[in-house]
This record gives sequence, C-alpha cells and structure tokens, in this order.
Amino acid sequence: MTPENHIGQRLDGFFYTVVSLLIMSPDSIVTIITGVLQAGGLAVFLLLLLRGISARLKSLETVVEAQRTAIESVQVRANEAEKIASLYKSLIGELPELLQKQKELTEGIKDDIIKTQASLLQSKDEELKRLTEESLMRLRTLEIAQKVLKDKADLVIGFDIGISSIGWAALRNDKLIDLGVRTFGGKKEG
Repeated sequence: MTPENHIGQRLDGFFYTVVSLLIMSPDSIVTIITGVLQAGGLAVFLLLLLRGISARLKSLETVVEAQRTAIESVQVRANEAEKIASLYKSLIGELPELLQKQKELTEGIKDDIIKTQASLLQSKDEELKRLTEESLMRLRTLEIAQKVLKDKADLVIGFDIGISSIGWAALRNDKLIDLGVRTFGGKKEG
C-alpha cells in the first residue's frame, strides 16, 4: 500500500464518521459524547492514578536506596565488630601465655634485684665494719687527747700585750706558778 492510498483511506474513514454523525439521532450523539466524556474522565483518573503510583514508586525507590545504604553501613559495622571480636579472642587466647612470660620475667628481675641488694648489703656491711673500727680508733685517740688536755686544762696562761711590753702569767689550779714581763726599747725619734 502506498502512502497516498493510506491517506486516502483515512480521509474516507473520517468522512464516513462525520456522515454517520449527521445521520444519527440526537440521543445517540449525546450517548456517544457522554461515553467519550466518561471515557475521558476515566482516562484522566487513570492518568492521575498512574502519576500517583509513579510518585509513590519514586519515593519507595528513595526509601529502598536509603535502606540499602543503611544495610551496607550495618554490614560494614558488623564486619568491623567481627574483626574486633577476633582480636579480642586472639588476645584472650594469648593472655595466659603472656601472663606466664610476664611472671617469669618478674621473677627473674626480682631474683636479680635480690642478688644485687645482697651484694650491696654485704659491701655496705664490710664498709660499716671498717668505718666502725676507724671510729673506735679515733674515739680512743680522742679519749687519750682529752685526758692529756684535762691535765693541761688545769694550766692557764695569760698574756698582756702592750705597745712596748708583753706580760704573762701561768696558773695551775688557781695557784700562781710563774710570771714575767718583757719590755722593748722606746720609740726612736728621728
């Protein structure tokens, strides 16, 4: 069929419809128009219904996307929680071994400290013994010196120093033992 024939057939159908409408009764025309209007209202209703459904589907897609994102973040958190849990499990599993190593290390350090302290105490004891012996010898020396000084302490010597003379006196137990004066030559003028 050629395009000219197709257009011709359409025009024939249109003229046929117009002629049919002119031949129809007014009631038939009203019925047809009412049917078309009802069908148009139904079409508008269906169009609005489809638009509402489309909007609702878009909002549901947004909700689904938000829920998908939330599920992905929950999955990431769950994976992180699993990693943390595995770390805790490994730490708890290694804890007795680590505690045993720490105990052995502490005991080794404690033994070393005890040996060092014992060695230091022994050397301090030897030093204290040496210092005690030295102190006793010094104390004996001081006692002897005190005794000598006590004998000498009873002796009192006094001096009188003047411009051209020196006088002295010696006392023991408040008794005069000896005294004397030494004079020097006078001032030379010149």
